[in-house]
Amino acid sequence: MPTSRDVARAAGVSQATVSRALNRPETVSQKTRERVQAAVQTLGYHPHSGAIAMKTQRTKTIGVVVSELSNPFFQEIFETLSQEFAKAGSRVIVWDSALHERDAIRALQERSVDGVIMSAWDEDAQEMRDILETGLPVVLLNRTAPKGSFDSVTSDNHNGGQLVADYLHQHGKHHLVFIQGNPHTSTSMERLNGFRAGLHALNQPSPTVLNGEFSFEKSFAVTRDFLDQHGAPDAFFCANDYMAFGVLNAVKAAGMSVPEDVWVIGYDNVSQSDWPILDLTTVRQGSRQMAQLGAQKLLNRIENPTTPAVKTILPVQLEIRGSSENAPFNHEN
Repeated sequence: MPTSRDVARAAGVSQATVSRALNRPETVSQKTRERVQAAVQTLGYHPHSGAIAMKTQRTKTIGVVVSELSNPFFQEIFETLSQEFAKAGSRVIVWDSALHERDAIRALQERSVDGVIMSAWDEDAQEMRDILETGLPVVLLNRTAPKGSFDSVTSDNHNGGQLVADYLHQHGKHHLVFIQGNPHTSTSMERLNGFRAGLHALNQPSPTVLNGEFSFEKSFAVTRDFLDQHGAPDAFFCANDYMAFGVLNAVKAAGMSVPEDVWVIGYDNVSQSDWPILDLTTVRQGSRQMAQLGAQKLLNRIENPTTPAVKTILPVQLEIRGSSENAPFNHEN
């Protein structure tokens, strides 16, 4: 079995350089990293993770907590995070918060991961408070925490809600329904608050609010119930695209048509949203940019654990498609 000494000899560098290239690749030149990686592949060398952790106090493992892995938005997030952490020589473990949130907390408490990316955050949950107490590196993606306690990367959710309010008002849509996710998550609250604020500024009534729980199935069910009891509103605005897909299916199941009978607008701009069969108008937030920035923040946090937390907010944009008749948006008004 090849050793790090064999890799050093083949690459023409010291064992210390091999260690840095594999464990802290940012500390060596790209040329040196390539030579070491070539020697590793040629020799079939596999560093012992336990030995690495003992030497460096690092596991080279990152945890990622998502709220619904079946949601295409989180699939895009996870794919990008995996790519970014692989560049830094770390592997990724993913947990679905609905099933494995305690596992993520235990991993932090036992120091079996170097840090965690959280894209699920319920401000009222004891599990979230437990994470605060670990004192270990945590970065929030698509979520914010109270009092700026963690680094975070999110989109301008409040402005996204306001954009939709302005757009619907421009086209005479006033009987509105908002499909929220978990009401205790920052994303759902901020998007709803922005939507309400935008409508209020236009002297329009607040929307009816239904709880889709960030679920395709639940959003389908609450939409179908609403349509059966009240008929079609002017428009549904959903706190994410995944729920909007449920709404589109519910409208069709009720024998109605989008956009002829009702408009549907989502939030995220996942890759499926511009498929012709869906053609969803949505608020675009850069999931891949968000994941790249989140990975950078966590790697920096691991290296510099005492620096102040920084909240990064990315701009949003309304993507107009067929679910709102491709009606133009004059953002200047």
